[in-house]
Amino acid sequence: MMAALHITEVSFVEIAIAFAALAYIVERSLDALGWSRSSRTLRQENEDLVRRNKELDQEVERLKGELARHESDIAGLRTQVTDLSQRDQGAVLRSIEDHERSAGVRHERMVGVLTEIRDAVKAA
Repeated sequence: MMAALHITEVSFVEIAIAFAALAYIVERSLDALGWSRSSRTLRQENEDLVRRNKELDQEVERLKGELARHESDIAGLRTQVTDLSQRDQGAVLRSIEDHERSAGVRHERMVGVLTEIRDAVKAA
């Protein structure tokens, strides 16, 4: 009975203040849970997205520059590999020619030695 008596003494202003406080708490709770978004929250999120997009655009440009530098380095390395391959092929061909010349000389010496052995065996 006392509670009912106390409720009747509450003024309209007090009820309005309590209702406003309850509405504020409900609004903040819904915002925090992501069930509703206030225009201020949406503006803040939009500003954050715009800022992040700018950061990502700057990062993309930086990476493009880095990629171009790496592509230039790769092109230089390919040129060096081609030059080295051509030099190595030339060196290999020169080595083969030298080997064939020395093999020809060794062959002539071996034929001479075998001829001497054969002649020595026939003479004995």
